[in-house]
Amino acid sequence: MMREVQLGRGDGSRVGTPLLGGWLVVAAAVATLIGCGPDKHARRAGTPTSHVASAATAATEAPLVSTTAAPAEPKPSAEPELPAAPSPESEAVEVVSVDVKGDRPLLVVRGEGRTPIVYLHGRCGDPTAFKAWAHTGRRFGTIVSLTGDKKCKHSTRTQWSEDTAALDRRVTKALAAVEKELGIELDKDRRIVVGYSQGSLKAEALAARFPKRYPRAVLIAGPRAPRDGALRKTESVLLMAGDRDARDHLREAVRKLGKQHTPAKYVELPGARHGEYGNDAERTMDEALNWLVSTPSPLGA
Repeated sequence: MMREVQLGRGDGSRVGTPLLGGWLVVAAAVATLIGCGPDKHARRAGTPTSHVASAATAATEAPLVSTTAAPAEPKPSAEPELPAAPSPESEAVEVVSVDVKGDRPLLVVRGEGRTPIVYLHGRCGDPTAFKAWAHTGRRFGTIVSLTGDKKCKHSTRTQWSEDTAALDRRVTKALAAVEKELGIELDKDRRIVVGYSQGSLKAEALAARFPKRYPRAVLIAGPRAPRDGALRKTESVLLMAGDRDARDHLREAVRKLGKQHTPAKYVELPGARHGEYGNDAERTMDEALNWLVSTPSPLGA
C-alpha cells in the first residue's frame, strides 16, 4: 500500500531526503558567495553564467525542497476548466443509491411533492452531474438519475441506445423502485424529463413519443435542435446551453416551437462550456424550472 506524504504543511510529519536537500541548498549558496561555487568555476572556464544552473538554483526549483516557494504554475491543458465548486446548499443534499432488479442502480435525491424529475446524462457523461443544481431541483420534485444502457469504449461510463420504448420502461421500473425504497408516492403519470447533450435527445424522444407521461421537458446542450413537430404535444419546453457552448441552434428552435404554439424558453448557463453547468447553476435552474412548471399548458392539461 502506498501513502502519499504531504510536505510543508506544518503538521510535524517526518521528512527524510527532502530535509537533506534543504541543507544542500544552504551549503551551495554559501559556497557560491565565498567564491568556490559552480558559478565561479563557470566564469573561470569562460562559460556565460546565465546558461549554467547553480546547485542552489537547481535545488530551489525542486518542488519537494522549498517549503516557502510560491506554488508552481499549472501545466497547460487542452481540457476545459473544472466547473465551479458546488454551493454549500448543494453539498448538503443527500444523494442515495437505489437498486433496481435487473438494471443499473439509480441516484436519487428525495424532493418535495410527488413529481419525479428524470435525469438523463450525456454520452459517456457523468450521472452525478445533476448535483450542480440538486438543491434547487428537489424543490420541484424527486430527482431520479438513470445510467445509459450501452457501455462506452475504453471507459466505465455509458451512453444511450436508440430504443425509446425500452428507456420508458426502464424509467417506469425505476420510479417504482424509488417508491418502494424511500416509502414515498410519485406521480408516475406526469414526469419532468431533463436531458444533457445526448441525454437531451433521449428526453426529446420520450416527450415526443409519450407526451402524456413526459409533458414537460428540459433539453440542455443538445447537439441539434428538436425535430420539427416532435414536441407539438409538449406542455412546456426549456432549451438550455452554456454561454461558452454552441447555442444558436437552440435559440432558433425556440422561435420555431413558438410558431407551432408550444411554450418554449431558452436559458443560458453562465460560465459554462459543453460538459459543464457553470458557476451559477442553482440560481439559473431555479428560474428555469419555475418557468417550466408554472407555464399554463396550451393543451388544457
